[in-house]
Amino acid sequence: MSRFAFTLFFVAKTLEIKLIHLLSMYIIYKFCITGTSLNKMPVSWAPSKLYFLDTETCLSMHRDGILADNQCTDKLPFICYKKDPVTLSCGPKGNGYEIDRTTGSCYKFHKESKYWRDAYVACHQEDAHLAIINSYGEAAVLKDLFISNVLFRNPYGKKLRDVVHMGFVNWGREDGLWMTIDGQTLKEAGYEEWNTGEPNNKTNQWCGGMFDNGKLDDVNCGDGDPDQYSRYFICEKKPEYIYTLASETIDNESVNSNYYEYDFDY
Repeated sequence: MSRFAFTLFFVAKTLEIKLIHLLSMYIIYKFCITGTSLNKMPVSWAPSKLYFLDTETCLSMHRDGILADNQCTDKLPFICYKKDPVTLSCGPKGNGYEIDRTTGSCYKFHKESKYWRDAYVACHQEDAHLAIINSYGEAAVLKDLFISNVLFRNPYGKKLRDVVHMGFVNWGREDGLWMTIDGQTLKEAGYEEWNTGEPNNKTNQWCGGMFDNGKLDDVNCGDGDPDQYSRYFICEKKPEYIYTLASETIDNESVNSNYYEYDFDY
């Protein structure tokens, strides 16, 4: 080989090396279809298969998990991916519970009036509990739920059902230690906004309720007091997470029986 020919060969190889280097740097700015940069993916690459040369702008995977670039017109076996759909459920359909996305809880407004202690049992039988207010936002949600349901008045115009039973009680009775049914003080739970003049313990009112303005009230528990009222009540429970696995089917006529044994020849 003449010196001139050797010089041309050396320059060509040098340019080729620099080109490959530039292309390997360019790959930093390539992304997968979800937007993640390829250089941040914890994968292994086949030797000399990271340059996207000759229009090799798509990826393939060897059966041992090594990635390589290839032309997008290559016909290869493929794998589809889909996340398992997750839904939130308040239980069987028709049970009366509806989820509120702002609080993450399921609520049911019971229009069959009961005394507080009986309402407590009714919620428990539904794997729920009397609603507990944990924030001003939740108070607003329950207020709207209250207002959206029918409020009855007796023939004399006095509201008998302007208060619903809620999940808190006066544990200490005489010392006024109001706590939720799960053992937190109202302050710890996140909401202690009493209605004007409440709690007043007018007639042995040791249990908790809520006015239709979202503020708290003390009510009778239902243990024989002559002035006690049965009231509507709200039950609350956490939703269930339902995972639905998408069914997978394979068309044996279009997929080779050795699909998972396919070997790439590099």
